[in-house]
Amino acid sequence: MVQTATKMKKLLFGISLLVGVHSFAQITVNGSNMPISGDTLRFSTAILDTSVLLNFQRSGANQVWNFDSLRPVSQTVQRFVSSSQTPYNTVPNNRIGLLFADTLSLGGTSITDSYNFINSSLTDFSIDYRAASVPTGIPLFPILQLVSSYSDKDELFQFPLDYLDRDSSTFNFILNNGFPPIYYGSAGYRINEVDAWGTVTTPYGTFSALRVITDMVSIDTVSFAGQDVSIPSHTREYQWISNQERIPVMKVNGLVVAGTFVPTTVEFRDSVRAITPLIPSVAIFTADTTVVDLNDTLGFNNLSIGGLSLSHQWSFNPNNVVYRSGNSTSRNIEVSFTDTGFYDVQLIVSAGTSIDTLLRENYIQVLGASGIRSLNVDLLNRIFLSPSPSSKGEAMVLRVEKGIDLIGYEVVDIQGKIIKSSKVVNARILQIKAPITSGIYFYKVITKQGSIVKKIIVE
Repeated sequence: MVQTATKMKKLLFGISLLVGVHSFAQITVNGSNMPISGDTLRFSTAILDTSVLLNFQRSGANQVWNFDSLRPVSQTVQRFVSSSQTPYNTVPNNRIGLLFADTLSLGGTSITDSYNFINSSLTDFSIDYRAASVPTGIPLFPILQLVSSYSDKDELFQFPLDYLDRDSSTFNFILNNGFPPIYYGSAGYRINEVDAWGTVTTPYGTFSALRVITDMVSIDTVSFAGQDVSIPSHTREYQWISNQERIPVMKVNGLVVAGTFVPTTVEFRDSVRAITPLIPSVAIFTADTTVVDLNDTLGFNNLSIGGLSLSHQWSFNPNNVVYRSGNSTSRNIEVSFTDTGFYDVQLIVSAGTSIDTLLRENYIQVLGASGIRSLNVDLLNRIFLSPSPSSKGEAMVLRVEKGIDLIGYEVVDIQGKIIKSSKVVNARILQIKAPITSGIYFYKVITKQGSIVKKIIVE
């Protein structure tokens, strides 16, 4: 019986060992493990915490990398589409299009719909075309489509990928356009080295993976309207690539500076999740001035802070505004007002689950074309602030007539910045001090019957 029990233990140990070896077996990655047209792959960017910084460089066989403590701070989505689904019909139909920039600014001109086009084969996964659109300013041909092929394609991966593989390749791309005159060139080399295998765990799951170190050394040259810029770079990526998910399940990206790798970001394959940013969203804005004439353009400066993907929502009450620059979801806006009176301005900012609202009531006063309000004229004549001009720091008197219920007042400088705000209860005469700096100031007097603005010159 003892011998039988001993044999049974040995058998169970052998089975568990085989299971363990199988669970941590090396994998091979080939072209079938790469993205295809129709794939939508989501990535989360996370904080470079100590679990990453202390462990991401571990190499060798049968590694166990545990990064489940990663905290996402933003998300991006990569959509791989057929070339026929892009604006560029001169690219071969069997290419996969990947949008890498909605808009790029180049010498004062915006380039839109910038795509890389990928050729996926049994031997490699390579970028061999690039395309972008440029506005021409010509009514008959408003958009110029620029499409160019690589003279030497950029092999992102060469197959099959196995542990201890190492490959290198060069690439060269030139886009040279006569009108508008644009030159863009990118040339360099890429080295992929598979230096480890094992399992990697992220908040998305646990995967068998190869770890690939990719070094890319390149020089990008841009020439537009006579301006030439050359940008050399040496980047490095640590990529955990699995045959269970298309494209890396995790990446640590960074720069190589004087031979030393400096990690800057960590990304991992992920699903849709609510993101709580490190920096809470805080809505802050100012206007160029708080008193403006009818139909004049007024700019608003958005000083809000928050996460990497901060969104904005402006609103006005009453909504008698025309957007002259931007729109209700732009960061900074310019508007004009189509009616006189006082306007509330509200800004809501959000990043993930962090939302903040700033409402400034009666913030903007819109005057008639002559500079005199067409509303509250009676109120304007029943509220008094003197003396004007005043001396710096001089005692001033704010007085309202009987029947006017004073609530408070604000002092605004010529830049639209509120330098003082005060609430008032049951008072008809107040003694207040003039600002200690000379200049022009606007005193917004708030009553239950409405609000008016008095201009004071401080000498």
